[in-house]
Amino acid sequence: MSKLNNQYQESDAIIEHTAGSENLETGEGGGHSHLQDMLLHAVKGIAYFAHELASSGPIGEDVDTFVLENLVATMNHSQFDSDNVEERIRYGLKLRDDLRANYEGIVGSGGVGRGSRGQYPDAAVWSLESDDLSLEEMAPDILGSKDVNRDVQSLRDLIVIGAKGIATYVRSARELDFIDRKIVEFLYRALASTLNDALTINELLDLVLEEGQMAVNALDLLDHANTDSYGNPEPTDVPTKSGKRPGILIAGHDLRDLEDLLLQTEGTNIDVYTHGEMLSAHAYPSFKGFDHFVGNYGGSWTNQNEEFEMFNGPIVITSKCVIPMVQDFKDRVFTTGHVNLPGIPHIENRIANGNWEPAKDFSSVITRARQSSPPVSLDENVIPIGCGRETLLSTLESVIYSIKNELISKIVVIMGCDGGTKHSDYYTNLLSRLPGDSIILTAGCIKYQFNRTELGEIQGIPRLLDAGQCTEIYAIAKMLLELANQMGAQSINGLPVSLEVSLLEQKSMAILFALLHLGIRGIRVGPIRAIQFTPGVEKLFQEKFDIHFVQL
Repeated sequence: MSKLNNQYQESDAIIEHTAGSENLETGEGGGHSHLQDMLLHAVKGIAYFAHELASSGPIGEDVDTFVLENLVATMNHSQFDSDNVEERIRYGLKLRDDLRANYEGIVGSGGVGRGSRGQYPDAAVWSLESDDLSLEEMAPDILGSKDVNRDVQSLRDLIVIGAKGIATYVRSARELDFIDRKIVEFLYRALASTLNDALTINELLDLVLEEGQMAVNALDLLDHANTDSYGNPEPTDVPTKSGKRPGILIAGHDLRDLEDLLLQTEGTNIDVYTHGEMLSAHAYPSFKGFDHFVGNYGGSWTNQNEEFEMFNGPIVITSKCVIPMVQDFKDRVFTTGHVNLPGIPHIENRIANGNWEPAKDFSSVITRARQSSPPVSLDENVIPIGCGRETLLSTLESVIYSIKNELISKIVVIMGCDGGTKHSDYYTNLLSRLPGDSIILTAGCIKYQFNRTELGEIQGIPRLLDAGQCTEIYAIAKMLLELANQMGAQSINGLPVSLEVSLLEQKSMAILFALLHLGIRGIRVGPIRAIQFTPGVEKLFQEKFDIHFVQL
């Protein structure tokens, strides 16, 4: 297969040596193939016409659904099924061409179009014309390189990555019937802007900050979707000891999927465990009423193959991140949402073929669980979680007292993705170097590097406060903003606060942009960061936002 110039590939693999990143083209590893680049190219073409048509009325739920689902599906460690990606590409091109016909009908009658017919970017017009070539073989011609300034291309790629992160929040909120059309319309505009050769570096930097504002809005939307649906997270000690009944392990992020599974497993004598970032679900009051929701099994997503094999029962993967499954337990794995693995059964989405179903059907998973042995216990600890928005805000009086009386010297925020790389002990070592009078706030699966470490308390405040999934950086930001307000600081930058962001995937990029929009400076990023940062763009971010890129 021909190789494209890396400078112009649309693939947004954040790093090249994440756990399991081998070869997506064969369906046997992570990373991103040219098929995913083509799918993203189709999404951009749809966004181009959707943006052009925005002022003429609603675009249509099928278009919104496709763009959101496939922005997420083209994230690293989501799609490993080439046939599924091809189906998405073909359907996406049909949607795009329908939008184009609609747009040209309006422009032709003197309507609202901002472009001129026949002068479209490549993403808006490419097609699959050859019957003799596979989609992979067509890729070099379709995605051929353009003479684009490297820093301009870098910023375009970073904007696309941020858009994918925002799409994950919007999609999850939408599953709970929380929708903000302004965010979706911004995504159309942001993606269309990456096709506009007239935009300058400064204009793209402005778009980065605007994307940060939309990331804040999307995080707020998801926060309210989760808390309105399931209550405010409460401090909770989650057991890790395995029980004696068969179990189902659910991994990922989507709380609505967990709700469906818990309701359908009531009274079955089957226990439900969480893995990875689904750990945070144990803190929501609505889930505490299920006596068969018994604990967490294992650690970060990077340990899936080892831990899934020991679990014995079926595993449901609801969202990224996922790595290729080893043959020994493939018959126990199920996917749902935007995740697909070749040869793995997929639980249908609630919106399928335009029809809305009130719940997903997990009966096949339950049947498989009844045939399974109980999980092998990995450890017998408890993991303290549940420091969400309201809990963090409730600590403010004690935190302010402790800072003023020099009992707390620093608040350190450590958030983002645990990549399982050769630098995976960076944050563990960082934690060991922090002074004993510091408070650590964390969100995301990076916490699995240190969330079993006993750090004690300061004035009744646990030194380690786990806000939950990476999206809960919103709760941390709300707490820090209010802390600055109550302490009379002009901004978070006036507090004894430092932020460490593990920038290994798309949600983390959107969160970084959100923090920049909030005016937070001095953020440390690393030790591995997006390969899309050129030296020139790194320098721009350092100068404009005081970002420190960690070097090891």
